[in-house]
Amino acid sequence: EDIDIANRDMTARKLENLPDIRVGQGIDIHPFDTGDAVTLCGVAIPFTHRLQGHSDADVAMHALTDAILGAIGEGDIGTHFPPSDPQWKGAPSRIFLARAMELIGGDSGAVYLWDEVTQVAIPQSWQGFDAWMADVRIRPGDGVTGTVLARRQGMLVNSFRTSPYATPFWLERSPHVAVLGEPLLYGDRLVGAITVTRNDPACPFQDDDQRLLQFFAAPAAIAIENNRMMKQIQEQFEEFVKASVTAIESRDAATSGHSFRVAELCKQMALAVNAEEKGVFGDMRFSEMAIKELEYAALLHDFGKVY
Repeated sequence: EDIDIANRDMTARKLENLPDIRVGQGIDIHPFDTGDAVTLCGVAIPFTHRLQGHSDADVAMHALTDAILGAIGEGDIGTHFPPSDPQWKGAPSRIFLARAMELIGGDSGAVYLWDEVTQVAIPQSWQGFDAWMADVRIRPGDGVTGTVLARRQGMLVNSFRTSPYATPFWLERSPHVAVLGEPLLYGDRLVGAITVTRNDPACPFQDDDQRLLQFFAAPAAIAIENNRMMKQIQEQFEEFVKASVTAIESRDAATSGHSFRVAELCKQMALAVNAEEKGVFGDMRFSEMAIKELEYAALLHDFGKVY
């Protein structure tokens, strides 16, 4: 009997020392509909269809938000953003994710992207800060965010205002007393950083909060980097098309610039149709993808001159 009591006591003590681990599960399903892009993790991926939904139907963001809400015992995404509410019609899913972070307890936060050319981190989006954030530039080693960038490691600073990371810039502009920061890493490459702050000294961040921010950081870095690569591919393709057209038209001085003029004319005609609300073209609309395809087709309509 004494051995059984001792075993139960030891088991209870082991359980007391275990960290507070919470698990949430998120599943989201949307049917396909006619369209020109599918939005996943905030990135619009060109496609022949879109996902049908009350908001932007971002299944990845919705599933992630549901998992977070479930982990903190706050229901699901439909509880906080009901489909019957017209204010969420077409709303970007980053709003849902921001709400989930708010439920965790952050008063403000920001996502910074690393600029390889200038070697600074530039705010990409923020919440709880004013318009002055648009001009902020963070160098490695500057404050909490800069230290996170330099070390490529997360930080938890609860006594921020008396810490060595408190710079006059932030002390003058923000009342926050606690900061959580995590680097955004795509493999070994630095993408940026994400920070969340609290203003109440009685509510310091806990280790669980830091683990949750780490959970956010990984998919955020992948989504941001994928978006960057897609934009880079798009820009390179456009440069290739324009260079090819310029080379072709340089062979004939009489028609030089013709393809660019045709492309601009086609684009403006499509935009004019979109602006019509009555008559034959009242119900006709060109999507951004369709206008871009029309522009490419016009640019390349004389591509057969290559010989």
